[in-house]
Amino acid sequence: MLKKSGKRISIITILSLLFSILSLYSVVLSAPVDANGDGLFAEYFSNQNLSGTPSFTQIDPSINFNWGQSGPGSVGSENFSIRWSGMVEPRYSEIYTIYGTTDDGVRVWVDGQLVIDRWAIQPATEIKGRVELVGGQKAYITVEYFENDGEASAQLAWSSDSQAKEVIPQELLYSEGDGSPVPPTRDPPPFPEPDYYYTGKYSPPDGKALLIIGQDLAAVEGYVADPDLPVPAGTTTYCDISEGNQEYILYGCSLDERIDYGSGPINMFENLRDYPNSVLQMGLYIVDNTGTNLTHIVDGTHDQYIDQLGNSFKEDGRPVFLRIGYEFDGPWNHYNAEQFVDAWRYIVDRFEFLGVDNVAYVWQASTWQVTTPIESWYPGDEYVDWMGVSFFQYVPAPYDQMLDFAREHDKPIMIAESTPQGYHLDTNWNFWNGDVTDEQIWSWYQLLFSWIEENRDVVRALSYINNDWANQEMWGDLWGDTRIETNDYIKTKWLEEINNGMWMNASPDLFEILETGVPVDDTEAPTVPANLFADLVTDTSVNLSWSPSTDNYGVSGYDIYRDGNLVGSSNSTHFTVTGLSPDTTYTFTITAKDVSGNVSNESIPLLVTTAGPDIEPPTIPTNLAATVITQSTVNISWNASSDNLGVLEYDVYMDSNFIGSTTDTFYVVNGLNAETNYVFTVSAKDAAGNKSGESEPLSVTTESPDTEPPTAPTNLNASNVTQSSVNINWTSSTDNVGVAEYDVYMDSSLVGSTSNLTFEITGLNASTTYSFTIIAKDAAGNSSTESIALNVTTDEAPAGDFSKGVDTLSNSQVQIWFVPNGYTPNFVTLHYRIDNGTQQNYFLQYNGTSDRWEYTINNVPVGSSISYYFTYEMNGPQYESQTYIFEHEGDGTPNIDFTSNVEAITDSQALISFEPNGYTPNFVVVHYRVNNGDEQNYFLNDVGGGDRWEYTISNLSTGDVVDYYFTYEKNGPQYDSEHYEYTH
Repeated sequence: MLKKSGKRISIITILSLLFSILSLYSVVLSAPVDANGDGLFAEYFSNQNLSGTPSFTQIDPSINFNWGQSGPGSVGSENFSIRWSGMVEPRYSEIYTIYGTTDDGVRVWVDGQLVIDRWAIQPATEIKGRVELVGGQKAYITVEYFENDGEASAQLAWSSDSQAKEVIPQELLYSEGDGSPVPPTRDPPPFPEPDYYYTGKYSPPDGKALLIIGQDLAAVEGYVADPDLPVPAGTTTYCDISEGNQEYILYGCSLDERIDYGSGPINMFENLRDYPNSVLQMGLYIVDNTGTNLTHIVDGTHDQYIDQLGNSFKEDGRPVFLRIGYEFDGPWNHYNAEQFVDAWRYIVDRFEFLGVDNVAYVWQASTWQVTTPIESWYPGDEYVDWMGVSFFQYVPAPYDQMLDFAREHDKPIMIAESTPQGYHLDTNWNFWNGDVTDEQIWSWYQLLFSWIEENRDVVRALSYINNDWANQEMWGDLWGDTRIETNDYIKTKWLEEINNGMWMNASPDLFEILETGVPVDDTEAPTVPANLFADLVTDTSVNLSWSPSTDNYGVSGYDIYRDGNLVGSSNSTHFTVTGLSPDTTYTFTITAKDVSGNVSNESIPLLVTTAGPDIEPPTIPTNLAATVITQSTVNISWNASSDNLGVLEYDVYMDSNFIGSTTDTFYVVNGLNAETNYVFTVSAKDAAGNKSGESEPLSVTTESPDTEPPTAPTNLNASNVTQSSVNINWTSSTDNVGVAEYDVYMDSSLVGSTSNLTFEITGLNASTTYSFTIIAKDAAGNSSTESIALNVTTDEAPAGDFSKGVDTLSNSQVQIWFVPNGYTPNFVTLHYRIDNGTQQNYFLQYNGTSDRWEYTINNVPVGSSISYYFTYEMNGPQYESQTYIFEHEGDGTPNIDFTSNVEAITDSQALISFEPNGYTPNFVVVHYRVNNGDEQNYFLNDVGGGDRWEYTISNLSTGDVVDYYFTYEKNGPQYDSEHYEYTH
């Protein structure tokens, strides 16, 4: 609001100010760009780690690929990697968000800054990072990608305040320049400091967040036993108030006696006794297996248990975060939304009646999928202090939904359960994908912490599950071993994150801080940074790194001094100093600081002398030679050049045309013509841009076409025969050039290909005979004759040990069930495919009401075919069932009970409408893909009192194809429509 003053402002002053603002605005909005790019230089590798010589290279106009189950060119459909490099030219001078959407891993560098680092096996997932760019000024860019198996896709996009989100187009990508990855030279731009922090009962001071460790006593004990890991601000336990389970918890488990029922030891008394300066976070289990538990909470049947729990909290007095009916929208809890709300309110009111005033109530959704409107589960602002989410596998749409809902209701968010599901930190193994690297594991944590950082205005607490799940009877290898202390690399990276000044751990005054919301006086300075080290010293820059400092409340950052003068600050333990003079000695020191302004003493000084200016070119490469000449490829090798500072890379020319660069002393040229002569030369260059002359030319003639097929495979035999699988083995074929792979046929149908001499076939039926043959192929596509057929009969299945079935719930939902005969399995796993798509694997949940194990599959199209089988435990051993087929015919309800339309409203926007016929839905969700990209899921807005629902799709371009369908409620059940298509 403007206030009047006694001064008069002239119209000239106002116009001058407006002109200045508009001039500045025009600079932000546009900058001259060349916009004549050719794309990025791409290197394709037949392995996952970009090692060795690429199989082929080319210039890709952009990164926007969906290979599906196939793969690019000759690298095959699985286990390949790609490196794109070159330059990118932004239109605007501002902070850009870079989006890498890939299946599987991706890393992105821009001008030496590591913007995205998600080197992990994953479904198509959007990962983003931030970088500051200058409009019209090209920046070096490198994108690295790998594919494990299954679906394969890669997309690179960007957006900014002035740039709508788009795939980075060809005209702004340039294959020129050195885009090879280099260590980070600067930190990413920080997210803007929030103007407002969302607060609730016991929320930490602004800019701070609580770190909680769980989910059982062993998890916390292992964490704090490591001398490097601090006692956390909170510890986790669980409690149960549900039908038939009263004795499980409240009579001697989590309150006063340590008991472990296969999911880790719990005992609330030990949490309170052993961690006196930590808050308590409790999950209160009120699952409604019987269909009567929630009503028995409300009618007072369970008052004695509620009172015992509340009085225990009251007697101790410390802050408690209570998650009543956590993950309430998870189907395994069997909750009814209305009854859940009533039970929640009853427990809160009962605690208030008892005078329990030290509890903050955390309303935690499962956050794994978009469910029915979240409002139907909400008890009301007066009954909720915090909102909670689970963070196991990040899916943007439901997490965005919870962020919006929390901000709308002015509540902070606690990440109430989080763990890298399936990863074994102690052995670097993943349940689904086998061996993984430390970096691949850490990519999950990077995603977690970057999501928190981006939303730190509302995400105010993190509860990490530090469990040895694999050795707990209830969980097993599916959940892994996520103990931080078992992996030195993960622990080091974890400490860097939690020591950044944001995270609060246990302290004697923690409760006072949370009760008042005000930090106590802090006069203790951080420890002095140690082990200052310099590397990557050039004539104008040096990279400094050091060991992290510690502080009683956390280190907030570091100041870097050159010759006694402040040259910059960093939130990490590395910093690149630029703008130095060649051949000059400098003295560097570092100080650490905390949020209270306390500063450590300076580190021990480090003297660094920069390199002199480099004007000397490398020597010319010598002794060019050609190896592994085929009809389409040539391997070129040479002797290394020398340089006064070091050779950066080599440029390779074919018939005087530049074809690529490499840091190795060899290069593979692909895509050549058979029986053709080519002339190759190589030149060397250094980091300063000095370039040698070209080598002596090497003349190479490619081989004639290969028309000779391999010999037929021999000695087929079977091993590891089970009810549902068999391994087929054989003796290798021979070929004049070399065997590339073998095709495996079962009953004359191709079931797979491999370069090995063994192949596993799964999903077979028990007591069934199959016929297998093998054909060998070479790289030219020549195929051998079929091997002699091998007949194999699978093992018999245990007779009558279960019954099973499929119930049709709606046109889009089916429920698969399993009933054991005469035993109680520890687990039952369902493996299924819809229309022969990607196999899905899920644990069935036991339903005590129907006395059977169940799993509900959503989004099943009418007319689709579901193939499925079970893996189950029976008295110790594990068995696989045969494969069954279910044809989904729907429930007979017409799917077309609405009208819909899509119309273009601008050049970049389209309006989707939905009008129900004769009913008022509680919700309508649209699911859409643009140009076969990632599926987006959004609730439509009710704009006509239930008679018309609308949603606007933005950022479209002319010619974009939108595939979409609806999920909607009609008189109780939920339905999926058929798919529709719209071209913008």
